[in-house]
Amino acid sequence: MRPILRHRGLHMPFIDSHIHLYDPSRPEGIPWPPKESSIYKKSFQEHFKEYAKPLTIEGVIVVEASPREIDDEWTLELAKNDPFILGVVANLQPGEEGFEQRLEAFASHPKLKGIRLRPIIDYDLTSSDLRRRLEALVAHKLTFELGAISLKKLREYTSLASEMQETSCILDHFGHAEIDGEKPRGEWREWIERFAALPNTACKLTSLIEFAKMRPPSRDPEFYQPILEFLFKAFGEDRVIYGSNWPPISMAGSYETNLGLYQHFLGDNQRASEKFFHQNAKRIYRLDT
Repeated sequence: MRPILRHRGLHMPFIDSHIHLYDPSRPEGIPWPPKESSIYKKSFQEHFKEYAKPLTIEGVIVVEASPREIDDEWTLELAKNDPFILGVVANLQPGEEGFEQRLEAFASHPKLKGIRLRPIIDYDLTSSDLRRRLEALVAHKLTFELGAISLKKLREYTSLASEMQETSCILDHFGHAEIDGEKPRGEWREWIERFAALPNTACKLTSLIEFAKMRPPSRDPEFYQPILEFLFKAFGEDRVIYGSNWPPISMAGSYETNLGLYQHFLGDNQRASEKFFHQNAKRIYRLDT
């Protein structure tokens, strides 16, 4: 029997498409998070399951937070024998020489589902070399994703995604919006709409409570209604993906609190809920292959 999310009387499979795994005790250590962080500690699948109780989750997508090739190898090795890890989004440094060779070597891992740029500040998204290298993703049917931490990066990503029509381009953390309880406005809104207008794009909605402007973050679902209305309208039900961003989310609040905000917004819309919590991630990350 498949694990399910109990959602206002509705039963559905549940996938968390954005978690991280860390082990600072490894001989080579970890480049992130920093030692002074409260999440600088072992963070494995079993720790995630404990944090997410009482929910039972079908599986997760692990997104590598490190640019080191050794960490991509470590994550894929963890995923190899654990059916709970449905897929891995690696880094593989596409901005550097030899990316195509690294990609070819890693593509034999059946759970490699995409790559992410991080830290995004190190990348020039207008680089013709970067764009050329990313063409290699098409042959392996991998996704491409990043978190646009500034308006400049969001504009650049929109231009890049428009040239990658055969690749699913995912915007992580809904473009790093600062949630203030008001309707999205200005250039951020304009460029999100431009990005969303591209047919090959999707948006990963991670922890709302992390991006709330106020501290402690509001628990009022109405506070998050404007941003969710905007994103669901811009991308449509088929191109929004649920993720938690664990363990960073634990610094802002509980898993249940954050999840409840999405549940309140979706109400009893079973079709939209099934897409957001399960079907879209399964399709876009090609989890059946």
